[in-house]
Amino acid sequence: TADVRQFVASALVAWVAVFLAALALMMRRERRAPVPPRAPAAVWALGIVVAAAAALVPPIMSSDTFDYLAYGRVAVTHRLNPYAVPPNTVDDPLLGSLPTYWTFQPSVYGPLGVLLGGVPSLLGDTDAGLVGGFKALSFLAFVALAFVCWRLLRETRHAVPMSAMMALFGNPVTLWLLLVDAHNEVFLLTLLLAAVLSAVRRRWLL
Repeated sequence: TADVRQFVASALVAWVAVFLAALALMMRRERRAPVPPRAPAAVWALGIVVAAAAALVPPIMSSDTFDYLAYGRVAVTHRLNPYAVPPNTVDDPLLGSLPTYWTFQPSVYGPLGVLLGGVPSLLGDTDAGLVGGFKALSFLAFVALAFVCWRLLRETRHAVPMSAMMALFGNPVTLWLLLVDAHNEVFLLTLLLAAVLSAVRRRWLL
């Protein structure tokens, strides 16, 4: 509802303010003292816990997750062309129950996006199962993104600043967009930065 979204927006603004203050303090401390030996493990552990908690929150500010699931189900479950067949023309009660507005038009996402949206349909046939499956994929992609960022920083710096990892794990905008509302950019960013890492390490796939 509008009230819920307004509350969430206000909470996000407050979270961003706290996050920026904490990030500034951490960066200031890093300039004055070396990173404690156990700090990386602590940041990773806390970051994964926070990411998992964010992934457990149902989508609130966007219905894009349900769009991914609808188009993916058209392709994977019904073996139809999602670029020609809108979800609302398919005889499937589950498609009709997904809370999304865009089921009247064909997919606007690429083949990989459609495929990823269809994977949860292979695992279950309930609204909760579909959303949970896609959230699990998003969480795994986010952890992979964090690992790629970590490796990229190690390739370009003598030591990985903990503030850099906090900027990913603790960033409310990143967590909300990539895990709470589960936008498919998490897969794009992971692949993009993996390509950058490959270029930095000069390990070409082609």
